[in-house]
Amino acid sequence: MNAAVWDKDEQVSLDRRAESTGHRVASQHIDDDFIQAKTLEHLMNESGIEQIDLLKIDIEGAEN
Repeated sequence: MNAAVWDKDEQVSLDRRAESTGHRVASQHIDDDFIQAKTLEHLMNESGIEQIDLLKIDIEGAEN
């Protein structure tokens, strides 16, 4: 599955800054590197998952 978890289904910009070891998703278009974002509910329905017992997400930097 190639998707970002987001608050709505849309294409988002993938920010791959050279000074960072990770990637950042932004709703504002930073460059031409896009990824499809989907809600968690959408991903669960699409994958046939009815329940999640434990979910760990690295949201470092997305708190704002």
